[in-house]
Amino acid sequence: MSKVLSQTLGELIKNAIVDKSLNQSAIARKMGVAKQTINQIERKKIFDLDFLVKLRDASGLDFTSHALPNDKKNYVNNDGYSEINEDEGKYGSNTVELSVTIKITSDEDDLLKLGEFLKTVKLEAASRGFKIV
Repeated sequence: MSKVLSQTLGELIKNAIVDKSLNQSAIARKMGVAKQTINQIERKKIFDLDFLVKLRDASGLDFTSHALPNDKKNYVNNDGYSEINEDEGKYGSNTVELSVTIKITSDEDDLLKLGEFLKTVKLEAASRGFKIV
């Protein structure tokens, strides 16, 4: 089952901002978010990699390792629990969901083959144990 952490990721970030005496308004401005987002960061439920990269670039605080699980490391969200799904299912235990954006450029003739290409990608992913939804 999930393990409770002593501090949530949001609390860790908030404490680091305070400890380093960083300007929350400046961080928010550099990130392109509302100041309220930074002021209430300890309440944020889930931190995606994009947000943590923007935070790192704006403040120098690097919490990006919390967004991507590795081997047996827990994926941390701000509820203070691991996000690794330990349910046994078709794809085994320790299932992690990750969204990926792919930009495809093509001429009109090849664009008609896009469905076939996506089907090939889905089949290849499945052969390697991934599920594309």
